[in-house]
Amino acid sequence: MRFLWQQAHALVEALKVAEDDDTRGDPAFAICKLGESEEGRACFVAAGACGALVEALKVADDDDTKCYLLNAVCALAQSEEGRTCFVAAGACGAFVEALKVAENDDTRGNLAASMEKLAQSEEGCACFCAAVVCGALVEVLKVAVDDDTRGSLAAAMENLGKSEEGRACFVAAGALHVLNLLAFCSDLVSPSRISVLFLRCKFLLVIFQPNE
Repeated sequence: MRFLWQQAHALVEALKVAEDDDTRGDPAFAICKLGESEEGRACFVAAGACGALVEALKVADDDDTKCYLLNAVCALAQSEEGRTCFVAAGACGAFVEALKVAENDDTRGNLAASMEKLAQSEEGCACFCAAVVCGALVEVLKVAVDDDTRGSLAAAMENLGKSEEGRACFVAAGALHVLNLLAFCSDLVSPSRISVLFLRCKFLLVIFQPNE
């Protein structure tokens, strides 16, 4: 455990002092792998990895580097402690801003997966809504072409839509129209993903529909 803590501390420090994407990718990849265990997650969270990952994402330019960083976020956000630390570090606002400018479906999908994790808590949902996440997710869902990315976006929307505020924001952002297109226009979705994505979109339509 002591060696793992030393590794965690060294990797977090390496991420903090990294000056370009070439030197951010390696520690992010290592954090992701070592953070897959419960002990690893605890060490990285205690070493300040959550804040370091958020700050690195804000300045990263390369899509591959962003994906490494977001994969590390997903690994550490499997624990409640990790999710709490990410929210406290300003991850919600940073993820929304990154989603708005993302041009690559892999990056969009990884951002959505990270959002899904943090939105598991009421605090995370509230922070995302305050950062106007609903409109950003709907706009990206309109332009995403990869079905895995669409699925990740829909999963994030599902968690965020569990709150009354989230549902109202999605409706106001035009989510119902986009979900209707995906749920009932089979030519927009790859045949192999029709059942999963259709069911998820139809479920979202049910929970987002305003009560009569």
